[in-house]
Amino acid sequence: MNNYRRVISLILIVCMCFGLSACGKKQEENQTTEQQATPQDATSESLFDESVVVTPNPLPMELPTLGGEKIYVYSYDSVFGNRMDSEFRSRYPEFSDLVEYRDLNYQVTDPAYMDALKEATEGREKPSVFIVPDNQVKRFLEWEYAAPIADCGLDTTLYTKEAYPYTVDFGTDADGNLKALTWQATPGVMFYNTKIAEEVLGVSDASSVQAMVSDFDGFMEVAAKMKEAGYYMTSSPEDLMQPWLDMKQTPWVVDGTLTVDTVVTDYLEGAKEIYANNYSMNQARGTAKWSNNMSNGKVFCFFGSSVWLSKNSVFVPKEQKYRVCAGPFVYHLGGAYIFIGKDCPNNELLALLLYTMTCDEDAMYDLCETDDDFPNNQAAVSRLIADGVTMGDVYLNGQAPLETFDVIAKQLDRSNATEYDTEIEEYFLAVSHTYNTGNKSTLEDAIESLRKRVEEGVDEVSGYE
Repeated sequence: MNNYRRVISLILIVCMCFGLSACGKKQEENQTTEQQATPQDATSESLFDESVVVTPNPLPMELPTLGGEKIYVYSYDSVFGNRMDSEFRSRYPEFSDLVEYRDLNYQVTDPAYMDALKEATEGREKPSVFIVPDNQVKRFLEWEYAAPIADCGLDTTLYTKEAYPYTVDFGTDADGNLKALTWQATPGVMFYNTKIAEEVLGVSDASSVQAMVSDFDGFMEVAAKMKEAGYYMTSSPEDLMQPWLDMKQTPWVVDGTLTVDTVVTDYLEGAKEIYANNYSMNQARGTAKWSNNMSNGKVFCFFGSSVWLSKNSVFVPKEQKYRVCAGPFVYHLGGAYIFIGKDCPNNELLALLLYTMTCDEDAMYDLCETDDDFPNNQAAVSRLIADGVTMGDVYLNGQAPLETFDVIAKQLDRSNATEYDTEIEEYFLAVSHTYNTGNKSTLEDAIESLRKRVEEGVDEVSGYE
């Protein structure tokens, strides 16, 4: 190698003597300065001057080779593609054409999405990355096409050291393999109307409201005051279902048997009390009427999550101003996870994409500023809080919610989630409706109805404990 460098050096010296003899000393000095100014020139210079220091790559990995194989990212919607545009493509435009996004346009609850992905694995343009909604993650963890994240060469500690622990646990399969990453944490909060709070409660700041609704008894006391003042506490009793069920101490299914936690019966009784006392407008969650209540000034609070403040969310309060507090529950709502497929044709590019979208602290910081996502990176969140960065300014009347989100996210525990939760909770919601309206007169009748529906509708589950 040293002989090679000497030969190159001699050739360059000869060229300089014959071709550059007219250049003065000043020009040579300027040329040397320019050569040392860029890493690329410094690399060339190092062939014959080992004293030149090459600027190191700031990333914890080698950059992919230009002109490598293309990878395909599949998703059920456009959200992750938009985040890739703002964070990955803007940082690495030279690799943009090598990452193609495919929006298959499915609803988050549609099981046909998995069928579509399976079909894609049979074609030439196989998914190297696929995005999975939160409610289907447990099912996809066991899919044989889903590969451990480490298989692409990414050092997973770059993710796990700063991600909120619940997201790491939730994305890990039964054998301990981390198979799913997420760019956002989705802590749940109570959104409350500040004008109504001031009128009925005499306060509207988050700490004062939280003190009044920190448990369900306090929540119901406030509900009674809202009714007396001519307002509704919630748009639907259903608004409390996800927050309540997230606090279960046992999974819905244990060893193939349906298990009914005390939290389940607590919700049934609580929802019926809200219904019977007309504390709610009793409109189905997710319907147009339910959404309209965010902006008509009749309903005091809604249970949502940090996702509601991101772009294109379901939260559209229009003229009304809201703030958030933790409320009586510790829960999550929504979100999506990133999986990778086996046999990716360009692992270096895949690792860079995953690193940028889930590990890079600066990208995670920008994700909040650009898209109003709550980033799944505690270091980035700490910086955002210290810098006074806010989310959802147009909705939250000047409140900075990041510290509240951070506190809740650190408490979240998804260890009781199962792949059957979505199906069972659809049946449970129907049972709750019948119990509220009196079609099931006792709590025991309601639970028996749930057991029968699950046994008939979920093949893998039988019995009742």
